[in-house]
Amino acid sequence: MLTIAVIYLIIWINNLRHNRNNEKTAAKSSAASTVIALCVLLGMSAPVNVKADTSSEAIDYNDYVKTVYSSNNGLPCGEANDIAQTNDGVLWIGTYAGLYRYNGREFRWIDNYESVKNVNCLYVDEEGRLWIGTNDNGLSIVIREKIVNVIDMSSGLPSNSVRCITRASDGYYYIGTTSSLQVLMMNNGLKAAFTLPDVNYADSISADELGHVATIASDGRLFLLKKGEVLTSLQLDDELELFNCCAFAPD
Repeated sequence: MLTIAVIYLIIWINNLRHNRNNEKTAAKSSAASTVIALCVLLGMSAPVNVKADTSSEAIDYNDYVKTVYSSNNGLPCGEANDIAQTNDGVLWIGTYAGLYRYNGREFRWIDNYESVKNVNCLYVDEEGRLWIGTNDNGLSIVIREKIVNVIDMSSGLPSNSVRCITRASDGYYYIGTTSSLQVLMMNNGLKAAFTLPDVNYADSISADELGHVATIASDGRLFLLKKGEVLTSLQLDDELELFNCCAFAPD
């Protein structure tokens, strides 16, 4: 609820700013509003009682073993677009060269999925299904390492290039494409529920535990969604400042 409140606060301040009579005043108000919103966010999120924990020493991250995987030691593409872990502990790495499976010992290129030749994004839902967003073959869903469903433009997806995926707590799946945002639902199979043309080229998406979804369109607008509908949106006035990622706070 804190994050939602802050989003609405920022939007309220933004609308208030537009009621100023001249551009100079609006420009100064823009900076002040941003500072006010940030202060409110920090103030609301700060705990009331803070006690230093002197019982434990600071973590020394130099004690951890760091391994960088690249084309030199098992990851031929050398560049990962996304990483996800299924319930069996297997790591899946999506690259422009395709999908890779890592079991903790070795990488294996998955070349037997006809619909997966390059990968933009990955998502694992609560049931353990692996959702694979490709660059030009739509969306593939994998259960126990077998593709069980493929959704592309021929089946109603706005674009075959999928950029981001998430599931809201109310059960709707939000699929960001290079065209409109598509909302899907599981009801005796996967079906299209809503299409949101205002949310174009969504490249960052996040969901909270109350059914809200936040996402950012290609023009830098931040959208707040629920039940397949746009609740509100916010765009910064300064053309040089754009939202490029979003996430809900844990609380």
